[in-house]
Amino acid sequence: MQDKSVKDLILMGSSIFELWGTPNLPNINTLNIAIGGTTTQFWRDNVKQNMRDGIYNYALYCGSNDLNGGVSHLQIIANTNIIFDIIKSIDKRIQIAYFSIMKAPQKQDKFTIIDKINASVKLSLDANDIFVDLNQIINTNPKWYIEDNLHLTEIAYTEIENKCANILTDWVI
Repeated sequence: MQDKSVKDLILMGSSIFELWGTPNLPNINTLNIAIGGTTTQFWRDNVKQNMRDGIYNYALYCGSNDLNGGVSHLQIIANTNIIFDIIKSIDKRIQIAYFSIMKAPQKQDKFTIIDKINASVKLSLDANDIFVDLNQIINTNPKWYIEDNLHLTEIAYTEIENKCANILTDWVI
């Protein structure tokens, strides 16, 4: 019999989540289905088939690869909002935790665009959804990044877990 105090959370998105593995979050059973290199268009096309019956908590990190691929910020925002709509159309109880696109050193020339995307996506979330601003947790300090100046070190993931554990634990249903 499954412990009812343990809640389920699915992580979907690109390599930032994929490389997180299985986060250490108290009382949260995490299934990480993130795929490195994916874009908002990929998740727009595939989110429905990656959802699971009876799971009401989804975390999303995507948009960074879109920026590298030259996708406009308006298209990234539109795709992200469509992903939200698809997820919510499955069951109105579903909640979304959107993790902001990071201002990784690799993206220094795109910080203004990243701010626009994050602000717009934050405004489009429903009342029961949450916006996790990774830029408040992980800044552009090189200590958080591996050599590519995009992907995170193990210590960065530990920091994210430490800063998000209570927020996510209180949020999941």
